[in-house]
Amino acid sequence: MRRRVDWTLVALLLLAALARFSGLGARSLWFDEALSGLIARLDTVQVLANAAGSSHPPGYYFLLHLWQPLGKSEFALRFPSAWCSLAAVALVARLGRDVFDRRTARLAALGMALSPFQVYYGQEARMYAIAVLVSAGVLWSFLRGVQGDGRAAWWAYGVLTALGLYVHYYVALVVLALHLWLLLDWRRARRVLVPLLVADGLVGLAFLPQAAQFLFETGEYVGGVTSWQPRPSLLSPLTTLYYLVFGLVRPMGAAWLDWAWVGLGLFLVLALLALAAVSLVRRGRGHIGWALLSLIAAPVLVILAISSVTHSIYSERSFAVVTPGLMLLLAWEVSKASRRSPALYLGTILIVLAVVGVILYHGQPDPAKPPLREAVAAVTREAQAGDVILHLQDASYIPACYYASDMAGALVDAGQELWLAAEVYALFGGQTVQPEQSNLAGRTWLTVMPGYLARPQWAFLEERQAAHSPVLFWDRAAVQVYTWGER
Repeated sequence: MRRRVDWTLVALLLLAALARFSGLGARSLWFDEALSGLIARLDTVQVLANAAGSSHPPGYYFLLHLWQPLGKSEFALRFPSAWCSLAAVALVARLGRDVFDRRTARLAALGMALSPFQVYYGQEARMYAIAVLVSAGVLWSFLRGVQGDGRAAWWAYGVLTALGLYVHYYVALVVLALHLWLLLDWRRARRVLVPLLVADGLVGLAFLPQAAQFLFETGEYVGGVTSWQPRPSLLSPLTTLYYLVFGLVRPMGAAWLDWAWVGLGLFLVLALLALAAVSLVRRGRGHIGWALLSLIAAPVLVILAISSVTHSIYSERSFAVVTPGLMLLLAWEVSKASRRSPALYLGTILIVLAVVGVILYHGQPDPAKPPLREAVAAVTREAQAGDVILHLQDASYIPACYYASDMAGALVDAGQELWLAAEVYALFGGQTVQPEQSNLAGRTWLTVMPGYLARPQWAFLEERQAAHSPVLFWDRAAVQVYTWGER
């Protein structure tokens, strides 16, 4: 018999598409997004060999490399992320229906569709939306395999895991968590041990070409060479759970409103997870919800432990891979709740807060994405032959290299810590110059982002302002363009 169309799910997918594709190209690219686009412009060998020294595997950059001929605008560059984020909504719904029921599937799809975290990274030209999709696929195929779905499920698990490791290394933490959960139920594990080991072996073989690069990058991070994250506290796992639902979206207003928003969101997420944990204790260790709880807890705790004894590798957005499990567990707890259960009311308030968060995201400026596109356009429009074009931060220089490589000029190395090596800038057609090389004899343009200035950069700017009379040509607070010389 033909299956009936789930029109509720169709409506949720349309809602998710609206949230992700609306204004997809409206905001400027910021440093990380522009870097993604520049890496994608390199030739295939350079992308796969990590010539730019990225701390991520090459899978996402290679996808963009293949995609770039179709368009290089902000919309085009972010389109794969939006599409993968939308596909993740559908896949989580399918997973919810297969391992729970239709009500859980719909609630999980609603949560994925309207989570500000999912919407935000569904509109960013980075690998996180694809990592969410792949991790959802790994979870779905693994659970289907454990439930006896046959070879097809284990083949899917092997292929998706291998692909996932080429997109984001934290996919390995999803695999680790699922294996730990399975080992705790040895009777179930024995039934699938052979196909699981075969699939894991194939994943290992597929990852071998990337192993040397992974070990090198991990060594640099753990050794503190490229690590930039602050050391997490013991409370970081709790705030991370809030972040994985709401991201950085908050009301732009009084400080008390910001604290109230975060406090309410954190309470709702933690309360629902606590209720889910109590439900799982009552149902016994064989319940599938334990796999989801392991998927949420193990990656965060493992990275917390590593970051506590070495240099920090605790990046909250990298835990995007656990969000399918998080959303499914929250949806399961709400879906089975009776009218007297607090879970039903907590879940309702959580969805309302998420809706408000998505509206805030689309309706207010994003501090992480200042108007760099407009700044580059202003300089490109007004600059003349012989003008000197300079940038005082990597944050503005990499987007300038993407938007107008022939007019990007140079990055001033005033003694600050550069985000990328000089040879990487050369790879993108850029260059770094010392302060004494920044000749102001003719007309000079200097792009400044005050929020990113370190002490050496402030000293450089103040010296130039004292020695010459600058004309503030363009000012958008977060991005400023100074000119010296005749207009």
